[in-house]
Amino acid sequence: MKRAALTAFALLFFAGASLAATFTDSRAAAPVNFLSGNLEVTADSVKAEGEVKIEWGERVLTARSVTYDRVKGEISAGGGVAISDASGNRIKCESVRLSVDTLEGDIFGGELYLAESGYTISAKKLQRTGEFSYRAEEASFTACEKVFPSWSIDADWMEVEIEGYLTGGGGVFRVERVPAFYLPYFFYPVKLKRQSGLLPPKLGYSGTRGFEALVPFYYAFADNADLLFTLGYMSEKGWSEDARLRYILAAGHEGELDLKFLQDKDGSDNRAEIKADHNSRFSEDKTLDIQIDYVTDKDAYRDLGNTLEERGVALKKSRIYGAHTAGYGTYYGLGLWTESFHDPQDEVLQKLPSVGFMGRDTPVWGPLFSFTEFSADNFTRNEGVEGQRYRINQGFSLGVGDLGAGAKASAGYRYNYYSLEGANAVQGAPWTELSAHLALYDTWGGWTHIVEPFALYRWDGRGREEEEAPFFDHEDIFEEMSLTTLGLKTSILAPEDGRDFFSLDVRRPLRLTEGQGDEGVFREWLPVRAEAEFRPFASLRITGDGVYDTEEENGWLRWASQIKGLNKKGDELYIARRFVKDEADYIDGGFTYGFTDFASLHYRNRYSQFDKKSLETTYALLLKHPCWEMTITHTLVYLLEKDKYDHRTYLTVTLAGLDKLGKFSW
Repeated sequence: MKRAALTAFALLFFAGASLAATFTDSRAAAPVNFLSGNLEVTADSVKAEGEVKIEWGERVLTARSVTYDRVKGEISAGGGVAISDASGNRIKCESVRLSVDTLEGDIFGGELYLAESGYTISAKKLQRTGEFSYRAEEASFTACEKVFPSWSIDADWMEVEIEGYLTGGGGVFRVERVPAFYLPYFFYPVKLKRQSGLLPPKLGYSGTRGFEALVPFYYAFADNADLLFTLGYMSEKGWSEDARLRYILAAGHEGELDLKFLQDKDGSDNRAEIKADHNSRFSEDKTLDIQIDYVTDKDAYRDLGNTLEERGVALKKSRIYGAHTAGYGTYYGLGLWTESFHDPQDEVLQKLPSVGFMGRDTPVWGPLFSFTEFSADNFTRNEGVEGQRYRINQGFSLGVGDLGAGAKASAGYRYNYYSLEGANAVQGAPWTELSAHLALYDTWGGWTHIVEPFALYRWDGRGREEEEAPFFDHEDIFEEMSLTTLGLKTSILAPEDGRDFFSLDVRRPLRLTEGQGDEGVFREWLPVRAEAEFRPFASLRITGDGVYDTEEENGWLRWASQIKGLNKKGDELYIARRFVKDEADYIDGGFTYGFTDFASLHYRNRYSQFDKKSLETTYALLLKHPCWEMTITHTLVYLLEKDKYDHRTYLTVTLAGLDKLGKFSW
């Protein structure tokens, strides 16, 4: 009896707890659904008390008390009001009155959060004056997504235009709630998409440049283009301007153009740097690439270079390249202009223009294939030999086998015709290539071991003995040569992710040359070439490559190696060494270490073994707060021509939200 009474009580209790009235009003543009434990519905209104939930469109409102005017389509709510939408935007306030159709109305004692930008506006009274506009009284604004923001702007009044600006008056900029400075009037970009405006400046000091300031201005003048203009000042050098244009002309057609100008402090000289990179993909078969890289003052470029690569640049190349791929190969046009930092510019050979065809293997009969290459090249310069070259290479190939094992034989004839100033010349010679490969593999415990021995043979005949034949590039070499290359590739694949746990590629060429008279054939083993990689873990990579001459004492001609590790936190450690005999030998190492989520340290050093000097040392401290970021960088740069070090220190501070440029698309 007691059990039956207890069961009946439990059923009544849980049934009562689940009784919540629902109602849907369909008069508004979007149906308004009500859910409440206490719901009163009349012809003109809906009143709800308790735990109230209202849904319309993609929006949800919760409150303890709601009155809905069915005639005007207005909601009045109070008591812990919260409104959210599908994009993550939300309102929390004491009370609200708004239209369900236009969302215009008044918000009292609350805050508005815009999810995409991270902006928060709190106010005693926040009035929504339009679909994308607000007016606030006794308000506070921040882009810091914290309960107690690290920075904020408090003001007597604010007006906000989404995709426009926030303006206000009687403001105070606060840092950790402490007043920093007074803002009688201010504006701030409130852009969910790209927004024009000033970006945080970069300040610094160096021994060669003096005090330095860079102030960038971002101009989003179109949905498919923008411009970043940076005004710079160096107290020891002068003023600089940098304009970087990004654009998308149409789908598959995009690029960048960067123009830099530097005016000497005394106004005696102006320097410029031009960079451009344009890519057009008319279709999968038609492409156009344009690259421009040019400076007017080479010494100043290296002197003011920010990196070791810029200070040690030897060549700058500009080119325009267009290609159309058809069934038998690719037709192309090329213009190549080279700027040398070491040789006299008048003697530098330019390739303007070059047109040609690169054929692919085309079936002739059975396993026999044919291919053709030809080009017409114009070489020009102010001083030295120049002229036109017409080149053709016709070959045939015969192959058997597959990826596991196979062999291929090719033969053909190369022919060059030169039209020079006042003279013509001809060169031509036959050639032959043979290749064979074999792939073996075995597995054990999920591991896979692959071994691929291979052999290559190349013979080139001697060209005609013509003194008039010039040398423009490697296509003008017509010396008899017989070269056999023996090699081995091997790799071990890890079972968990299929990565190359270990790989090695080693090969050595043997050159055969015919002697004079009865001297027979000379055999000369050329240097060994090898590449290796070892990845014991997915986060650790060890690589190396080099060329070794067994006939030389200390036979390394060049080599390079690197160890690089990266953990899940983003900490990184690497060390590399590069050696070129009689030219360079330097160590490049560094690390990035995060002490906490707030602070991380970056270090990099490049040390020359030849000069016994550090070429470049960089220390960088990054402080990353949810509301702001600060980067302090100090670089010690060795200036070779001046035989001294230049200390360069820079500071950049960014407030959250201020560097959001938005999406860039066609």
